[in-house]
Amino acid sequence: MKSVGYFRSFIGWIKIEENDGAIVSVDFLEDSKPKKVFSESKTIKECKKQLDEYFKGKRKKFDLKVMITGTDFQKKVLRVTEKIKYGETLSYSQVAEMVNKPKAFRAVGSVLKQNKVPLLIPCHRVIGKDGSLRGFAKKIQIKKKLLKFENKNLKRGVIED
Repeated sequence: MKSVGYFRSFIGWIKIEENDGAIVSVDFLEDSKPKKVFSESKTIKECKKQLDEYFKGKRKKFDLKVMITGTDFQKKVLRVTEKIKYGETLSYSQVAEMVNKPKAFRAVGSVLKQNKVPLLIPCHRVIGKDGSLRGFAKKIQIKKKLLKFENKNLKRGVIED
């Protein structure tokens, strides 16, 4: 059964979609008021709770069932990206090396551009080799805000291991 929910954050509205107990999509809405939702699944409610904790600086890792689809290469890239720690970054080249395809950094970028569950699989933590912000489905400002937010929380000591 499919369910949809919306969450308001400092980066704007986030649309969450779930199917059969797994999160299948997290989408950043652009100045769009969400549709009214009459009931939300338990999974959507839990995702919203964890997003709230994240945006309050109390959560650094999500504990939700996430549906990951694609080729073996795409799944490997997403699994590596999922393990990047809060407040840390890796380059596209580093991710490519970690999936044993050192020359596939552009392909890594392509996979992450198609990530259907950003935040939950934190593709905002993957940056250019030179430290530049790239990709993130052309939402660089959101990527910049998320990285700054995580860095600030780590420095303040809000997040604990």
